[in-house]
Amino acid sequence: MAKIEIREAVPGDIPRLVEFLIKLDAHVAGVEADVLGLTRAGENQLRHRIESFIDEHGKLLVVAEGSDGQLVGMGNIHIWQFDDIWVNPERRGLRSGYIDDIWIEPEHRGGGLARRIVEALVNFAAEQEINELNLEYALHNPEAETFWSRLGFRPTGVRASASLADVREHLNGTLGKHGRGGTAKTDRKKT
Repeated sequence: MAKIEIREAVPGDIPRLVEFLIKLDAHVAGVEADVLGLTRAGENQLRHRIESFIDEHGKLLVVAEGSDGQLVGMGNIHIWQFDDIWVNPERRGLRSGYIDDIWIEPEHRGGGLARRIVEALVNFAAEQEINELNLEYALHNPEAETFWSRLGFRPTGVRASASLADVREHLNGTLGKHGRGGTAKTDRKKT
């Protein structure tokens, strides 16, 4: 296997990184990348997002580059700081690192490349004096769950989503069943 270097992303990497983000989104959605149909505006938005990781302080985007110059993976981290609104010192100025967009081309998986990318991100977080790392992954992605749990990550909450139409339908069904939007208990007639 060719030697693969982990390095910081540079502007010349952006076209390939846009491809990686499209593949990652398709993977999470469980569809082929060509099904997504990225618009020109969407591509520009992805480019801008990548540029922000290259240019802005408190962010790091790394790539995995083969000896042939081909990029085969990526990952990023950004530092997030709570506003100083809390009285208790444990919460004031709390900073955490948010790991995102880890992608390894399928033919390069299983050889420790994702671990090396994460190691570079964790080293950056340590340099930024971060004590806590956060990330998200899809529930239907058992590879991600296994990978992250082996590195010590544990679920701490639930992120749920629904389409607006579905929620409205459920609300309308509830409203239709219980009347003016109250609960079944408040809409009952007293006997």
